[in-house]
Amino acid sequence: MSPQAYDILGYKPEEVIGLNGFKFIHPEDLPKLTSKFTNLIKTGGPIQVEYRALHKDGHYVCLSAKGTVVKQNGDIKLIAVLRDITRERETEQKYELLANNINDIIWTNDLNTNPIYTSPSVKKILGFTVEEDLARPITKKFTPESLKKIGKLIKNHITPK
Repeated sequence: MSPQAYDILGYKPEEVIGLNGFKFIHPEDLPKLTSKFTNLIKTGGPIQVEYRALHKDGHYVCLSAKGTVVKQNGDIKLIAVLRDITRERETEQKYELLANNINDIIWTNDLNTNPIYTSPSVKKILGFTVEEDLARPITKKFTPESLKKIGKLIKNHITPK
């Protein structure tokens, strides 16, 4: 393992070499991770999985792992790349809390106006469930005048020149 991998969880190599790595996995994530690794060994991979691992100081770190199996001299070796995604998950949780409690509707669409996200407040404000609103075309969500303004904004500020 690289020194950076140990840094992510706060351990020195001599503290963890020889230990079962699953010992550090959050109990709720263990079934998912066990299943992914079992499948990885059967198929040879690759896999991608997100899970929480115990940091030396007692808190959990959110990790994204990409891995594959390499067979070498009859041994099976795991090659994996870990990335600390704790900040990303914390940011997502904050935005989710905000979106779920705001008194406005938040809509996100791709540049082709396909809906990506509608905040739960759409039920309280317009009476649609999130699923119903996501199925509605953008032309049903805005007046023609508003659609023209949105089109200009996209053209002037978002579309590459």
